[in-house]
This record gives sequence, structure tokens and C-alpha cells, in this order.
Amino acid sequence: MGMAIKHIRTTYTTVIFITVFFVVVGCGDGKKAGAEANLTGEALTNNVGGVRTWNCGDSGGNVIATLKDNGMLIVSGMRAMADYDYHTGFPPWHDIKDSITNVVIEHGITSIGNEVFEGCTSLISISIPNSVKRIGNHAFMSCSNLTSVMIPNSVTYIGFGVFCCTGLTSVTIPDSVKRIREGTFAICENLMSVIISGSVTYIEPFAFNGCINLISVSIPNNVREIGMSAFEACNGLTSIIVQNPTPPQLGICAFRKIDENGDVIEDKACLYVPANNVAAYRVAEEWKKFKCIKPLESVPAGTK
Repeated sequence: MGMAIKHIRTTYTTVIFITVFFVVVGCGDGKKAGAEANLTGEALTNNVGGVRTWNCGDSGGNVIATLKDNGMLIVSGMRAMADYDYHTGFPPWHDIKDSITNVVIEHGITSIGNEVFEGCTSLISISIPNSVKRIGNHAFMSCSNLTSVMIPNSVTYIGFGVFCCTGLTSVTIPDSVKRIREGTFAICENLMSVIISGSVTYIEPFAFNGCINLISVSIPNNVREIGMSAFEACNGLTSIIVQNPTPPQLGICAFRKIDENGDVIEDKACLYVPANNVAAYRVAEEWKKFKCIKPLESVPAGTK
């Protein structure tokens, strides 16, 4: 990890997740977490024939997680998974989370809880059914070997930092999502392709912060606001396509690039906007900082 990303990680942590960002692998009191789990009745069976089973339902509801000896965790039920955090307790599989390689959420689950798979560094695949409407905060944060995910159109809420620090290489935001929340894809250093649906209206601060290999991004017509540092330290960005004729409100440092010392470097990315509105972008706050602003018709062939 370069100094630039360390700088961004520090800034991002301080401003957005000053408490929870450091709740990663190896943090916290395992005994406390286990005690909390038992209080909610989460542990049902311990290692029967190489299979472990827990209840991880919201408010003690019947949602069963079964971890097989091949590393597959299957979650089944007809309600929401429980939310977890550092203060109320870790997921019941916290102490053996490095053994989880695949997660299958079965149809009927309506919500993937906060922090349920955070720090599962061996996780390589996740199957999310179209019954899921919510993916909770930090649900997959720091799953460094998770390279792909398909988010179904049933999902309307993707929480803060859900895929932060994962190995994702591409992602498509479905039409059902209206907001890309703070830090959702921050520091995804392998992310090269993003498809943002036309339903998105707000890209929140730090959403794609530190995605150093993202080359181009297309901002759809309905986006009205892009938060501070949303694409900061995306040093690979060369093309930014904005479909909205009216310049969206742009937060400070939204597309700022920094070097390995955290110092600002020259931005050679080109901004492409509707031809009749080039002049508007050239005088709009923050947008006017781009030295290259051209009409959409001049977007290089093959740019997404």
C-alpha cells in the first residue's frame, strides 16, 4: 500500500469512521464478544460432524447460519440478519472468520446485518438473493479477497463502508439504489470498472475514495450532488463523464489527486459534459478547477 493510500485511509478514518474503522481483524475482546453472543442465544451447536450452526436473526429471530468444513457459510431464514458492532458484540463466527471462503444467503433473508462479514479475509464469493433489501454498514469491509459481487435490484439500501478495502475489480449499482453512501467502495485498490445506475441522485463523501486503479467513471443524469473527497486519490482517473446538463453540487476535494506524501498533484483527467453546457461547468464551483472540459461527443472510443 502506497503512502498516498495510507494518507487517505488516515483522513477517511478520522473524518468518517473515527470509532468503527479500526474494528478489523484482531481488534476487540473475544471473550466479550462471545459473552454477548450467548446472551442473544446465537450459538446453537458447536462443531457437530465438522458443521457449526448459529442463530443470527434480528432480535433473536430464526435465521440460521451453517458453516461447513469446506468453508461455505449458508444463511437461511425468512427475516433480517442481526446487526453487530464492537460495543454490542461480534458475529458468532468472529473467532473462526478466516475459515469462511464462500457465503450463500438463501432466499427469504431480507437484510444482511452490520459488520456480519467484516474482516473475512478468506472470503472469495458471496451470493445475495433478490429477497435482500438492505446491506448493513461495513458488512463486507476488509474482505480483501472478495473480487466480485452481484447486487440484486431488490436492494434499496447499501450502508456505510460496505465494500471498503475489498478486492472488488468491478461493480454495478442497481436501479433500486438512490444513494451511494459514505465510504461504500473506499480504498478498493483493484476497482477498475464502476457502472452507476441512472436512479442514483447522491454520491456521498468518500464513496470511491482511494480507488487508485479506477480509470474512468460516468456520472448519470440524475446525480445532483457529489460529496467531498468522493473520488479523491483515484489517481488513475483520466476520464470523468457527467451526463447532467446542470453541474451537480460538488464537494471539496471530490476528484483531488495526491502523491505518495499526501501532497496535491496535477490533475490531467478530462471532464466530459453535455456540449451545450461546457460553459456552465467552466464557471461552476469546484468543476471549474478542471483544466480539461470537453463535450460528451469527444469522449475517447471505448471509454465507459
